[in-house]
Formats: sequence, C-alpha cells, structure tokens
Amino acid sequence: MSAGNYGNRGGAGNYGNRGGAGNYGSRGGAGDRGGNGYRVTQERFINPYNFVSINDAVRRGPVERGALSGAIACELETLSPLFIPNTTRDKVFGDTYAHSYDFFSYADLRRVKDPGSHYARPIIPGSSLRGAIRGACEAALNGCMSTCDDENTLYRRSPVPRQGYGIIEKDTDTGERVLYRASKAKWPIARRAGHKTGETLVGGIYLRGDYGPNTKNDAIMKYAPDQNGDKVEVRRFGEESREWANFIEVWRLYQQRQGPIKGVNQLGPDKHSGYKGYLKAEKIPVYYTKLDNSDFYYLAPAAMTKEVFSRTLKELLEKQGGHNPCERLAEVCPVCALFGLAGEEALASRLMFRDGVPAADGGETDWSGWYDTVRVLPILSGPKVSATEFYMEDAAGASYFNYDYFVNYYNYKEYDKTGRLIPKTAAVRQSLENPRLRGRKFYWHRKSVVVDHTASYPKQRTEVRPIKAKKKFRFEIVFDRLTRDELESLLWLLTFGDANGINAHKIGYGKPYGYGSVRVTGAEVSLVTLNDDLSLTRAAAEFAPKMPAPTSPAGETSLREYLRLTDYAKASDEVRYPRGDKGGRNGGTIYDWFGINKEIRRGAFSPEFNYALPKPLDGEANLALPGYERGDGGKGGNRGDIKAAAAPEAQSSGIPLPAKAAAGGAGMGTIKEMREAKAGARDAAREAAKGFGKTAARAVYDRDKLKRALGNYQYNPQSRKLLTGFISDFEAAPEQYKDLKGTYESVKGRYKNG
Repeated sequence: MSAGNYGNRGGAGNYGNRGGAGNYGSRGGAGDRGGNGYRVTQERFINPYNFVSINDAVRRGPVERGALSGAIACELETLSPLFIPNTTRDKVFGDTYAHSYDFFSYADLRRVKDPGSHYARPIIPGSSLRGAIRGACEAALNGCMSTCDDENTLYRRSPVPRQGYGIIEKDTDTGERVLYRASKAKWPIARRAGHKTGETLVGGIYLRGDYGPNTKNDAIMKYAPDQNGDKVEVRRFGEESREWANFIEVWRLYQQRQGPIKGVNQLGPDKHSGYKGYLKAEKIPVYYTKLDNSDFYYLAPAAMTKEVFSRTLKELLEKQGGHNPCERLAEVCPVCALFGLAGEEALASRLMFRDGVPAADGGETDWSGWYDTVRVLPILSGPKVSATEFYMEDAAGASYFNYDYFVNYYNYKEYDKTGRLIPKTAAVRQSLENPRLRGRKFYWHRKSVVVDHTASYPKQRTEVRPIKAKKKFRFEIVFDRLTRDELESLLWLLTFGDANGINAHKIGYGKPYGYGSVRVTGAEVSLVTLNDDLSLTRAAAEFAPKMPAPTSPAGETSLREYLRLTDYAKASDEVRYPRGDKGGRNGGTIYDWFGINKEIRRGAFSPEFNYALPKPLDGEANLALPGYERGDGGKGGNRGDIKAAAAPEAQSSGIPLPAKAAAGGAGMGTIKEMREAKAGARDAAREAAKGFGKTAARAVYDRDKLKRALGNYQYNPQSRKLLTGFISDFEAAPEQYKDLKGTYESVKGRYKNG
C-alpha cells in the first residue's frame, strides 16, 4: 500500500463572534439553537485515506550491514485496474480533458502516429514498486517519514474574522516592528483610483484589499489613541520572530502560483492582486488577533484570512517520536538503512527494484487484452493538511482545534433593554500544548473503481487507459549485504507472510477511487556467493517471511492499524470522499462537507467539529461517516462530550473578569454589571478629581497596560511616559487611584529603581 504524508518531498504519496478571539458578544449561531441550516443524511462513506499512528519513538543508529547479497524474484497480481502514466505524450485520446494518458511503457508515444490504437507492452516502473514497499517498511518497522516535507508551511483559512485593527511601523532605533492599535473605516472600491496601501488617506492609513467577487470596500486604519492622545502600542516584533515570519508567510500565500513567489492562488493576474506593495509600506495596516492564554499574535492583511501556525511540521514530528526524515549517516532509522539516504550526507541504497514486466511475456506482440477501457478519473488533489479534524489526533473535549490552539465556548447571559434574557456564548481560544499528527497516510482498498460520469469541469480531469485487474507481472529486487532479520522482514512486508490472501499494497494513480490494489503472490530468494576464483555463483535459498516484532505497545497498535488498512478481504464500496450539499449550483462537494462539519453545531463563525476521522481500529460500524445536506438537526457527531469552557480570567481584549465569574459560579451577566459599575466609577472619579488638578482629572489607567509598560519601558518611550504620568498622578491623588495601590508600589519599585 502506498504511503502519503503531510506534504510530499518528491511526490511519493499522493463564522459569528463579533469581538474576534475571546471577545464577548455573538453575532449569530450562538449556543445550540439549531439554526445552522444543515443535517446529516442517510448516505455513509468511509474516507478513502486513514493513518497509521506514529506514537512509538523512532530508533536510530549507524548502519549494520550483513553478509547476504542476492535477489528476490517476485510475482505481482493486479486486484483492481492499475494506472501509471506514460508521460512521453499528453492528449493521447483527445484534448477534451486537461490530460489524457496511456499506461506506462517503454514506448515513446511522440513517435506513434495513432497512440489511441497502439497497445504497448505494459511496464510497472521500479520506482512505483519501491515507493509502495518503502511505505510498508516505514509503517511496520517504525521508520522515519522519509517523503514528508517537514519544512512545509502549516496553515488553514481562519474560520472567524479578525476584529483587531492595527498599524505596524518600524522603530528605527531598535529595528523592531511596532503594532499600534487602530480603528477601521470603510473606503468604497469605486473610489480606489491610484491609491496604494500604506499611504495616508482621510486621516488614516489606506489598505487596498485583494480581489474578491463580493468585495465592496477597502479599509482605512486610523490610530486609536489613549486618553492623552498618544498612540497605543500593542506589541513589538523582532524581524526574526515567529510572529513576523508567519506574517510574511501569510502574505506569500496570497501570491500567484505561477509567479516568482509561489503561493496558493491561481486565478490569473486579473483576479488576485496579492496585496501588491503591501510589505514595502512604511506604515502597514493589519488585522490581528491573539490567544486568550498567550501573547502570540496572528497578523494578516485581511479579516477573513489564511492563518499560518506558529508550529512547523518539523517541530511536531520531532516531539512526536522523532519521525522527521533522517539526515545524518550516524543516526538512520531501520528503513533508511535499507533504502538509503539523500541529502548533504548520502547513503547508498542496499535495495534495487527492477521494473515489473508481464509474467506471460513469451514473445507476445498483441497486448490489447491487457488494457481496460479508456475512462476519466474523478478530480484528484494533493493532501489537505489544513483539515485538522482528519490529519490531527482529536483534541478530546475541544470544540475546534488546529496545530496551534483549541477553542471551547463559554455560555453566559445578557439582557436586552426590556430585561429579556438572551443566552450567548463567547469563544475561548487557548494554545494547544501537545498537538499530535495522526500519522502515516494510507488508502483503503475498494471493491470496485469509481468511474467519473460528470461532464463538468473537463479541464480539471484526467483521461486514462489503465491495465485490467487479474493481470500478473514479475519483478526483481536486488539486495546487497542484508542481515538475516532484514531479509526475512522484507519478505514478510512484500507478501504479508507468504501471500496470505488477505492483505495487499496500492500503487499508481487513482488510489482514492479504487485503482492500484496489487498483491505480491510469490517471492523467491537466491543468494550470490563469491567463489575462490572470484567468480560469482547464484543459487536458490530458503528464507521464511518474518513479521517485524514491535518494540512497544504503541508499535503493536501501529502494526495492527497497518494490517487493517491493507486488508483487501474487507474492501468496501463505501470508501469514497465525503459529500456535503450547501445547496450551491455545483451540487454536493467535498469542500462543503468540511464546511458544514465545522458549522452544523453552532454556525459558520463559531466553529465546532461535529465529526473527526475515525481510527482504523475503531470497529467496522464506526468507520463510516454521514453526508450533509441543507436542513435542520442531526448534530452530535462521533467526538463524545465537548467540554464547556470555564470563564477565562481575561480575554484577548484585555478586559479583566471578576474573580467570582472566573470561579465558574456566575454568568456573563455579572461581567456586564461589572463593566457598568466600572464605567460609573470612572465617571465619578473624574468628577472627584477635578479638585486635584488637570493631570489627575484626565488620566484613567488600565492595570494590564501598566504591567505591559513596565515590561518594555527600557526601549519604549511611550511606556516610560505612561509610567511617569501614573506615578505622578497617584501621588497627587492617592484616594482617586486607591484600587491601583498595589500596581503603584510595583511600578515605583521597579521603574524608579531600574
């Protein structure tokens, strides 16, 4: 079975909270009112791919070579149609579709006059066989994830709009980037003219938005000053910081894919502008948000945006058993010790896979009986690592989770002007301490192949002519200096224990749709020995396949998962991609299923996963998931109890909560009352302060801002100004600021003495 990973190195495998993160107030879809407009259907599907877990640490060490050299003669049978393209010529069967390929052969189809009527001798490339067997070895021997691009950017489109507005400037003294708080005004796109991002316009900084069919307005960000009229510093970023690097990466992802900077947009230069000149502006207008228990900021040029995560795939793999691709000769996993290592430190492979040829090759010239009918493959795409509900271990009890943080919802109460109770929810976003990847990606077997009968979007489809099922090939693996354990394990991985008639591999294209199931039905070993006269002798030898022995319970679980995923005897036609129908003109789509799966519980801007991908060993009845369609109801999913969030001590807006609410006994109505009481107290303080002089009358201090200023006053003139004014005002009117007495003592002790 062929392995795919989280972004392939070499192609081996194939919203509303009004206040943003943590703010109070919900703009729809609050609570579980059921007004989401969707329901589950009777349709069931088993997602085409699943994962072998990677919870056992990789064992690495120097290569230990053995004394066994020779070859393994193998027989292979196709259990389903198989397709591997001959890319010497595209449009073999016409130009209706984006691509039109014949099966792989040694023929150069550019030299064939009528390739559609030409049946060449079919060949299975050794590279395809090698990739499938290497994937099997990595799963069963707990090797590294060699094809995984661990430098791959992890990101996902944010499910909620960012409601923090800011302007970034560069501090010429320190070289840091400084984020200042701002407010936002609209600027109709009809008045864009020649205005560019970063220029001053109507008292603010202009932000020219990207193209969008529903775009009506650009934005003007205006500094939101404090009570003294000074700019409010929110955060400083070094240009080497992860936050700044992620901001650059978010911008990069908006660039044209065909341009010099690779991105994810590819609608043409008249569609996506990629925020031209954005990062070159002296004053960069941004949208931002942060987590409720972290000072990490997410910056972007748009409210609804791509969100680049602070963790890289490499970091996740390192923490999860060290499954990064091997890099050093002194420390290689058991699989790289066999298959070799590429990079700065290279290691030659001790296995060479020769091409597979028809087993009935006895001088035949007519191969037409080996070929199946020409058909169209359904649209295929690359791995969607952003689908964390499938690619990550379920963060138990969390409503929503990704590679950085998880979300839960805190229920509270508000009252309208008439005193009517209004139940509401607030999103609480907290950093996820130990995010875990699901593991190595493999495709389930299917009883029959999916044939695409859809005529729409022909330029996104590929036309192919595969090889029929029940055709036999033979190939050879030449091995060099293996140990006995390595050879016996390799034999088992080829045949699953002397061709057990149950398990099978997958190779080639179309694996999600049932193509490429193959079984190695025989493997005969011959050893090469060196004679006294330096000649070589090759003779048959008996070696029994030996199942690899797991070194831990986690390793045993992974091996069982691999055997279940490769079980052809349990192949099911329920294996297909999920479909969700939002009522659009294109009918049900995979994209709609993932969208509905996040919003069926609470609404579009309050994401909560309804289903997560089942594990291979969850039981036959639990492997299938439902489809979605428009309607009302059907919430619940397979994720058990979702834990309600405790009242946070402080939200990202910086508003402190009362202690009794944080203890969990009070509702959000208490918070509203607290705010009203604080507002009244401030007004009363202003009136009382009139007799203490002008400075005292105008100054209202926030405890959290003072603490932040105390942390950066050494390089921030605005913080020094704030602290000096606070000390002076407190000493002039201690009664007015008596609730800040502890803060005053801390500030005076550290600032005055520092």
